[in-house]
Amino acid sequence: MDQPKKAVEKKSIFAITLVALIAVGGVLAYFMLNASPKQKYFKAERASYHVMKDALKTRFTSEVKWDEMSRKHPMETAIELSGEMNIPFGEGSFDEMAISQIINNAKLNATLQTDMDKKIMTADLSANVAGMTFKDFTFMLDDEKLQVGLPFIDDVLQLKAKDLEKILRKEGELGEDEELEFGRLFEQGFLTEEDRQHFQKEYIDFLYNEISDEAFTEEKDTVSVDGKNVKVNKITFHLDEKEFKRLLKETLEKLQKDETLKRIIKNEFIGSSSEKLDLDADLNDMFTEMINGIDSIKLPDGIKSIIWVNKDVIVKRDFKVSALNEFGEKATVSIEGTQSLTKEKQSFDYVVKGSDEFSEGSLNLKGDLSLEKDKIKDHVTFGVDEIATIEYKADETLMKDGHQFEREIIAGDGLETFKIDWHGDSKFEGDQIQSDYSFAFNTSGIDLFTLNLVTDGKKIKKVDNIHDGKVKDIGGMSEAELEAYFNEIEWQFNEWMFDF
Repeated sequence: MDQPKKAVEKKSIFAITLVALIAVGGVLAYFMLNASPKQKYFKAERASYHVMKDALKTRFTSEVKWDEMSRKHPMETAIELSGEMNIPFGEGSFDEMAISQIINNAKLNATLQTDMDKKIMTADLSANVAGMTFKDFTFMLDDEKLQVGLPFIDDVLQLKAKDLEKILRKEGELGEDEELEFGRLFEQGFLTEEDRQHFQKEYIDFLYNEISDEAFTEEKDTVSVDGKNVKVNKITFHLDEKEFKRLLKETLEKLQKDETLKRIIKNEFIGSSSEKLDLDADLNDMFTEMINGIDSIKLPDGIKSIIWVNKDVIVKRDFKVSALNEFGEKATVSIEGTQSLTKEKQSFDYVVKGSDEFSEGSLNLKGDLSLEKDKIKDHVTFGVDEIATIEYKADETLMKDGHQFEREIIAGDGLETFKIDWHGDSKFEGDQIQSDYSFAFNTSGIDLFTLNLVTDGKKIKKVDNIHDGKVKDIGGMSEAELEAYFNEIEWQFNEWMFDF
């Protein structure tokens, strides 16, 4: 009897589970198929953003991997830098020709070791100029001190951050209560993941929840994108003046009380301790003034944003807002354009216009990005009033462990053009990366200068102690001692140079 009973129980459990899955699936399907215009609007914005983000990230996969690794592990990078200055024969002064010869026969090498977590960096520099070799220039920096090694003295020069503070204050370059922190040079971005989540919840999620569903409407439509008629959902987002002011006021009031924001500003942008003490009052006054000024804002037509959505991504956009000043004069900003976004190809053509009673101007951003079968072809143009333009072109090949590329950056104003040809390759294998880049600078068809950069990086166990000589703490010396010591260094430098 037990076995039939267990079989019935198993069937019952299976049936209950199946019913639950069907019910859950039905609920999800209902919400997905019956999403509100508001939900569809923000879903399309997010999806369109991620298509572009992923497309750009794919183009720099090796560099992104290397950057992420260098943030987490000690790294060593060997750098070789050389250049070629192009002065046509018969042009340029004698001094310019001499400088070009020096540059064309020079090479700079550097070996850098970094540990961003432990806040330490070392460098060993050398150069070869016209057959003469200069080497043993070294430095070490951590969160407390700077050390410098020079080939013509036995001492290692050391300067602590607290001593440099005193020197800068004496020279009037640093306020009495300003702080100098070497450790901040190792900080990578001022927003932690916790900070990002805080701003996401307190502002982005807040605004999403506060904006009324009634601000969005939806209708079927057909638009032309890249010469093709596309069936779309047209979603209109409209905030009237009253609702905009309410949202702005509530957002500013939240910012006024935001301790996370105050901490970030204090730590990242304020050096003086007295300024940090005054920050709370200053921010409070600033936000109070902004809040009190909201009533003077005049938006006769409110804010209107229309997007046309196909397959969850935006294919067309129209944004417009007009404001009146105290004299009743109108200023208008609009953004109009189309885009076609897929995993392999992204194209866009947008115009930003601004106008008031006396003038008008426009910006245009147009681009075609393509990645098919590991072949990248990109062309982006940014124009200002159809006069000045900046153009970017790329022809690249992605490989399993790196990529090769030819890129052009061209800036022009209708009279002259400035061009940078940037080509090279990079290779990323495990915990190593090698790259070979060339930058050629050209103006109006004349080659000016070429810069060659070769790097070879790898992960290491730890940053080596680059200095083993006697440390000379110059920060603790008096003016008379410093003057006598540097006079001695100058004599040793001259003797060293005489040997060349």
